[in-house]
Amino acid sequence: MTTVITPKDSHTEWKQKSYTNLVNSQEVANKISSYSSENTRKAFTDACLCRCNNQPPYPWQLDAAEAFYLGLDCTVLAGTGSRKSLPFVMPCMLSSEKVVLVISPLNSLEEDQVSRTTYKLTSYG
Repeated sequence: MTTVITPKDSHTEWKQKSYTNLVNSQEVANKISSYSSENTRKAFTDACLCRCNNQPPYPWQLDAAEAFYLGLDCTVLAGTGSRKSLPFVMPCMLSSEKVVLVISPLNSLEEDQVSRTTYKLTSYG
């Protein structure tokens, strides 16, 4: 069962619902294939230590990576330089069959913003 989050929900409620979804998915995966969240998180951590200059992932990175690994949709909001791309990549570290497609339209967004700003500035003389 998927939990629907409405705009009225606070950040704390969103976070709790997200963790409920993650726990539910862990339980389903465990019933279907003897999935172990603990083992998966350890494997993610070991892979990061090996491939990321001995830097362990943060707990939020493990949460997001496990959500992706279990097939959940997930949104990551974090500041520049916080290694927010890592959760997207971690599932590929455990399986060569996993594929991650990252689409980052930053250049297009930047060009659009410049174009709109230029238009507005020249339109108002």
